[in-house]
Amino acid sequence: GYIYVTDEGNKRVSKYTKDGDFLFSFGNKSASFEGFSEPTGIAYKNGNILVADKRRARLFLFDKSGNFLRSFSSSLLSSPEGITAIPDGRFLIADAQRVLIFDMDSETVTKVADVSGKEALVIKAVLDANGNIVVTDFNRNKIEYLADITRMYTGLDVSIDRVVSDNYPRVDVALSVSALDGKPLVGLEDNNFLVTENGYPVQNSRLIYSGNKSAVTNVALVLEGSEKMYGKKEYRLSALEELLSAQDGKGTISIVSAEQNPVTETKSVSNKDILVKSVIEDGDYSRDWTFDLGIRLGASTLLNKSDRRAVVFLSMGDLPDSSFVRYTLNEILDYLTNNNIAFYAIYAGEKDSAPRELEYLARKTGGGVYSLFRAEGVGGIIEDLKNRFVGSYVLEYAASLDSDFGRKPLPVEVQVSLFGRSGRGESVYYAPLK
Repeated sequence: GYIYVTDEGNKRVSKYTKDGDFLFSFGNKSASFEGFSEPTGIAYKNGNILVADKRRARLFLFDKSGNFLRSFSSSLLSSPEGITAIPDGRFLIADAQRVLIFDMDSETVTKVADVSGKEALVIKAVLDANGNIVVTDFNRNKIEYLADITRMYTGLDVSIDRVVSDNYPRVDVALSVSALDGKPLVGLEDNNFLVTENGYPVQNSRLIYSGNKSAVTNVALVLEGSEKMYGKKEYRLSALEELLSAQDGKGTISIVSAEQNPVTETKSVSNKDILVKSVIEDGDYSRDWTFDLGIRLGASTLLNKSDRRAVVFLSMGDLPDSSFVRYTLNEILDYLTNNNIAFYAIYAGEKDSAPRELEYLARKTGGGVYSLFRAEGVGGIIEDLKNRFVGSYVLEYAASLDSDFGRKPLPVEVQVSLFGRSGRGESVYYAPLK
């Protein structure tokens, strides 16, 4: 990689190696380019360099070698400075007291936020993990947090996954929190939660676990059950060992054979010897193997796991006609997304690319498709999984309700609030019988 730096004083952009060695600079006036006047913000996207010129109130696009490609202007641009590429392909632009979004494809600029105060000077704007805007205000020497105005007051989805009351009156509540678009909400703290019983706040509630801070990964390795899998012990071992190595002891793996009647060979273990034994023997492979049931079975082994979860499918080639007899492709997708399980495929087939159904599931669940034979190996699946946002939390509190010796159903409610958005989850549990 390379480093590109705007040099406002010398009216140029300089390119360096990652070790800091100067390569060249660009931005002088030429037959095709008018030259920089006050270059400020800069961003790299898809091999091109986008530069903001504060004095000219324009954006300029260059290739990675510094060749001028085109310019962009808008009545909304007044003194653009910091530029940030955001995940959807657009750019956040800090412009005086405003934050703008620039869409290069449609060549449109829209305002998304105002920073109060005439003395404010926003020089950089970025998105946090929850889609909120964070800006640096140069004149007032502060960082300001702005909620995403497209999400404010739209609510949160709060789901209580389980309640553990084995040590009643101490109760642990595991829950998942996401925006209404399904994206996990991360970074929540104690003051974002309110735990109640029948609407009355409980005593001594505290956050004891945040899934996004965990490096634990849980994987279901689903082996294709076709005849092509016969004798491919080295493929199965290679995939398993690379996943185990990347986990580095922090997580579990289940082994599922997607045969005509799928089988769970091993469920949620980290012991290498047990897992290796599960993959070295050929299974009951046939042309009638079932993809849909195999993926569902693999996903079901992950449902009691609260950390980062993924189904990893070892594919030998095309999917058979019997792949979606019990469940459709979209029903499988819904099952994975509703349980926040990513789908990855390890492709060991003879064709250049994996079946499009696998590509579809991977793309829609935030997973990916890896070749078993890539030089870097497939351990990157685990690294990718570790970088997924996880909106799982565990709260602990002291219950005060009469359990009637474990015979009475006890209610619990959790209210979650963040920047004008809120959501509520409810559940009922029983204390241990006495």
